[in-house]
Amino acid sequence: MVNLNAATASKETAEVILQPLTAPSVDEVSRLLERPVQLLYPNGRGWLASRLQDIVRGKALGIVAWQAESAVGVAILTPKSADQMKLSTVFVAEQARNWGIGSALIHEAVLRADAGGVTELWVTVAHHIAPQLTRLLHTAGFTETAFLCNRYGSGRHEIVYTRVW
Repeated sequence: MVNLNAATASKETAEVILQPLTAPSVDEVSRLLERPVQLLYPNGRGWLASRLQDIVRGKALGIVAWQAESAVGVAILTPKSADQMKLSTVFVAEQARNWGIGSALIHEAVLRADAGGVTELWVTVAHHIAPQLTRLLHTAGFTETAFLCNRYGSGRHEIVYTRVW
């Protein structure tokens, strides 16, 4: 468990805590991610359900940012090989942005990947939101390594950021 001091947030903000995603939190995380995942990816709902089940079964890792009783952010790590992992999702609820939650989720994801012996971690980002995340990813040691044209359909490009140990 990691505590975040939300001192930079508004005065009504409660403490934010990072915890592993576990079976009891799946419904809350599903509600948080359902709409954004559906908007960004084909069959987003099916992908999300499958990935959350992978986490419950121990085949993937999830980290949840909690404020009081509400999930306000999540990161999902998906193993691709013994030493490679994809940061499949990083999401922070609109009302909780600019509090450092995204940075904390990425930092925790990097720590967990490193502890698991991962030597390469990557994330793909929709090209239209990449400008919002580039600085955050660069700060965490990621570099742009590829541009995937039409990855999720015509005009739906992805930028790949990779971190290598």
